[in-house]
Formats: sequence, C-alpha cells, structure tokens
Amino acid sequence: MRKDLTFLFPRPPQNEPPTANLIGEITGIPSEQYFTLKTADGFDWNIWVNDDTKFHPITDANMNIQEIRLEDLKTGDPCSIKGQIKKPASEGVIGECLATEIRFPIRSELLVEYSIFYSNNIMDPNLLDCNKVHPVKRMANENATYEEILLLLFDGPTDEEKKQGYISAIPDDVVINFIVRK
Repeated sequence: MRKDLTFLFPRPPQNEPPTANLIGEITGIPSEQYFTLKTADGFDWNIWVNDDTKFHPITDANMNIQEIRLEDLKTGDPCSIKGQIKKPASEGVIGECLATEIRFPIRSELLVEYSIFYSNNIMDPNLLDCNKVHPVKRMANENATYEEILLLLFDGPTDEEKKQGYISAIPDDVVINFIVRK
C-alpha cells in the first residue's frame, strides 16, 4: 500500500479486553488490517485484525481441520466476532471493533439442539408467575461456551415465536460481565 494513501483508512483501535460479540456477514476486505462486516441488525462495522487475533478453524466435508487466515476471508462469508468495541455503530455511522476472536459457521453435523426458555403471554396471559417459562429450540455448536448459549437467549424470540406469544424479560442492554461454572 502506498504510504500517501494510508489516511484513507480509519485508524486501528488499541488492544483492550473483549467486550462485544458481533454476528454478521463480511461485506468487504479493503485492507490487510481490517474487513467490513454487516450485522443482522443492519449495522456496518470495520473489524480490525492484528497478530493476536485468533481465527478459529473450520472443518471441510471430510471433517479435516482447515486453518483460517485473514487472506482466506471472502465477501459474503458469515462469521462471529468477539472483540473490543472502539466506536459503536449506529444509524449511518460505521462502528469499529478490534477482533480478538473470529469464528466461522460449523458443519451441521457438529450442531446440537439446546432449549432456552421464555415467558409466553398466550400460555400465561397475565404473566403472574415468573417461574412459568416455556422452552424453544436453538441450534449451536456441540462445544459452545456458556457465553455463546447465553447469547442465544439474549437474542430473544424469533418473529415467529413472538407471534406465538413468547417474550423475553431480559433487557436489550444486558451485557455478560463474567460466567462461573459450578
């Protein structure tokens, strides 16, 4: 890259502890240092990559491990990003995140079904008992971490589940600070 063109690229954020999980599709790879991602909520992000960023391997049709590098990324690839948000995305504003981990979809043979639980205002119209929750099914990696499973819950009911009366009591701005396994 010509040095006189470096001003065209946004400045990379500094490395800090991970605080965000973004799921979306790669929309462009304009540099060796970052790529662009559009999340399911429609926001655009510059995802910065450095030498410490971990690319989680995926398996091919024969279940052989394929190592992933930045140069292997393609526009249209779905992925999830764990990292430090340096500038939040909002309407018309591109966010910036320094990626600490990048994961790609896994083969369907490695998916398992999980149950997550929501209240339902059709089955319990007055929602008088917080203990009355009902399962809905989600698919995730058989080796999913607790954080990944919780994020499935935090995503809330799908549009179809909402039509069936499922609702979440978890506020939209909830963040996982830490998880302890007992």
